[in-house]
Parts: sequence; structure tokens; C-alpha cells
Amino acid sequence: MVFTNARPMDATTVQGCMKRVVAQLGFKKKISIHTLRHSVSTHLFEAGVSLRWIQKFLGHSSLQTTLIYLHLTDDGEDNGRAKLDKIAQPGYLFKNKFPKAPENRRANGTKPKPGVDKGNTGKRNPK
Repeated sequence: MVFTNARPMDATTVQGCMKRVVAQLGFKKKISIHTLRHSVSTHLFEAGVSLRWIQKFLGHSSLQTTLIYLHLTDDGEDNGRAKLDKIAQPGYLFKNKFPKAPENRRANGTKPKPGVDKGNTGKRNPK
């Protein structure tokens, strides 16, 4: 069923509207509300919406059922290839993902010397 703000619409009303629109557009191929459902889910997936979200949107309890709806196109395949090419660039995946490490400083604000204990004893670390 399709819902409006006021109350649920009757399924036959929605199907009748769809039938009239398809006839007005002159489509020769049979198109139904179910066809629209498949198309929307495919376009959502190709736009980068997660499968889990689409599963919930469609009201499926099984992810396998959702996968049946996703009729991937060549555009979706090309888009995936382009994304893989982009993330394969050196440094892309981790660019700006981690904050810079703060400089190691003592409580008094001075930098410790390499090999020297981080405390204020000034003694070298035993090896």
C-alpha cells in the first residue's frame, strides 16, 4: 500500500493511476507498481545507498530478497569501476582520516631527547 499524510491509499487506485500514466506516455512495455519498486531500489543502490537501508525501505526480512530487486546496469558497473580506480590511488583511503600525532612533550613543555626516559630524571633507558 502507498500512504499519504491523511490515510492509506487503496492498491487498486494506485494501480489505476499507474496504468493511466503508462498509457499517456505511450509505453508499449507492460509497467506496473512492482516494476517501479524494482527500478527505485536499483537506482537507490546505484546512487550509493546501502543494501541494508534498501532492505528496510522495501520491508524485506531477508537480504537475499532485496538482492533480487537490484537489476544492475552497465552504468552501475562503470560507476563501481570508477570508484575502485579512485580509491586505488596511493593515499586516497587514509587521506585526512587520522589526526596528526601530537608532538611528544614533557609536562614542562620541553621535548625529550631520543633514548632518554620520558620522565624528568635525565637518565638513559637501559637496553
